Amino acid sequence: MTAPSRPQTRTLHPLVAAFVRFVVCGGGVGLASSGVLVLLSDRIPMAVANALVTVVSTVIATELHGRVSFRSGRKGWGFTFSPG
Repeated sequence: MTAPSRPQTRTLHPLVAAFVRFVVCGGGVGLASSGVLVLLSDRIPMAVANALVTVVSTVIATELHGRVSFRSGRKGWGFTFSPG
């Protein structure tokens, strides 16, 4: 008797997988920031809301890309301040 054969599964090339994660993270942050911008625009001027959402979404997207898309393994937020 022979062992039952398992169906072969294909794995994505690591670069393709990283690109897919990059698109999902970036697209998710983009969609979320659009929703937050709409919510904030009723409460504060649109230019201020846009500036605030742009800064916050950039920081979040950068962290997500580093941690999820490219799996850096780094812990904590990547802020390093050096005096002068």
